[in-house]
Amino acid sequence: MRVALLLVLVAAALTACGGDTLAVDPVAQAADTTTKAGSEHVEFLGVSTVQGQKIRMSGSGDFRNDPQLGRMTLRFTGGTTTGEITEVMKGWRIYMTSPLFARRLPQGKTWM
Repeated sequence: MRVALLLVLVAAALTACGGDTLAVDPVAQAADTTTKAGSEHVEFLGVSTVQGQKIRMSGSGDFRNDPQLGRMTLRFTGGTTTGEITEVMKGWRIYMTSPLFARRLPQGKTWM
């Protein structure tokens, strides 16, 4: 019991001093690894409720950190409506296109 307590205290001391011998927070470690990688691939699933209607979403994308560039596709289903939105990111700007936007955009335009 004393050995276990001693190990816990040593691990806590190392972590508090900035040592990385023990990974206490796997999310922080993953974020650090991702930042160092320079780019990342993401995949996601989600469910939301809007006005009592469940909307299911899925998607994936690829991003580069320097320069900040990315592309992501989002697919969704809600009741009888399905759709897809493609996003392209450059810096802090986001451009989106989808057949769902066609009626709202000026003629000949497909991106907003």
